Amino acid sequence: MIAHKQLALLGSWVVSLRENNGLLSQFNNSCPPEDDPLTFHLACPHGSYKMSSRQQECFPCPANSKAEEEGSVECVCEEDHFRTPLDTPSAACTRPPSPPRDLVYTLKQSTLILEWAAPSDTGGRVDLTYSVGCRRCVGRQCEPCGTSVGFVPQQVGLTERTVTLVNLLPNTNYTFTVEALNGVSELLPNKRFYTQVNVSTSLP
Repeated sequence: MIAHKQLALLGSWVVSLRENNGLLSQFNNSCPPEDDPLTFHLACPHGSYKMSSRQQECFPCPANSKAEEEGSVECVCEEDHFRTPLDTPSAACTRPPSPPRDLVYTLKQSTLILEWAAPSDTGGRVDLTYSVGCRRCVGRQCEPCGTSVGFVPQQVGLTERTVTLVNLLPNTNYTFTVEALNGVSELLPNKRFYTQVNVSTSLP
């Protein structure tokens, strides 16, 4: 018959001690049987988490996330960092990329080739794409180029760092933008990370 039960907490270990006819049984760094009413698991300290109270190990918060309360089941992202709905709690929080670099163009009559370098900061993600914008300007007033201007291979979702624009009007001022995007860009809709260049076409 069990004469005495006692719990001892040693660091991050959960230890259950039973005295049974003078014998002690010990569970070090592992979960004792669930039917033991006097055995429990320590809450994770600040800066760590575990997804279930039955887990025996606390994990440090992934990059760019934090757990400010003890017993957190996941770490929340720091400001301007995000997880997508497909990211797990163990995934690092990421941010939108910085703007593309070194945007240059080559103009030949009504055709323009844009080329650029990758952002210096990808935001910690590999799903990087680019979107190209086109505006036609008269003085300080600009408007979208519309469907008359073509983009080869496409205007959005570019993975290569070049695009060709066709059917530009002669003697016209244009502003072209190249925006870098990744899987969390839409979670920060009020900030855009792009570079731009102004181009004037010549007379025909």
